[in-house]
Amino acid sequence: MVGQEHLQLGINDAGILAEIEEWYPRLDALTCLTAADTAEYGRLLPAGSCPVHTIGNGLPPRVHPRSRQENRLVVAAGRIVWIKGFDLLVDAFAKVVEKHPQWRLRIYGEGPRREEMRRRATRLGLYNHVRMMGPPMTWRASWPRRPSSPCPRAPSRSA
Repeated sequence: MVGQEHLQLGINDAGILAEIEEWYPRLDALTCLTAADTAEYGRLLPAGSCPVHTIGNGLPPRVHPRSRQENRLVVAAGRIVWIKGFDLLVDAFAKVVEKHPQWRLRIYGEGPRREEMRRRATRLGLYNHVRMMGPPMTWRASWPRRPSSPCPRAPSRSA
């Protein structure tokens, strides 16, 4: 049996960590999204118990032409949930807009915090700069024109 881990080890509370320590050593293998996560889980698990490998997100590098940044558009996509850090992205984008008001952010995705992100953008005065675009199936058409695609998952985010 292979486990697929999408969270950083430090995100988990004590109860989940205890479950990880009990059950993950019984896996045939564990995969993580980043080398840093792979190392962290590797240190936690008893030596020789379960090999830990990195298998990153599925979008290969340079699939699309490199943007010339003519459209002044940032595109982000994912589930709109706390762990993904879209709130941090919106906050950071407010600072970008202070210096570069011509830039726009489009966030593609669904999730329980979608409306909260829209309200956050409005509260920060970004109602003309941040757009919640809906399901991610529509983002692919924008991909070749995007200047930047941040990874909103915050490395230091804790529960």
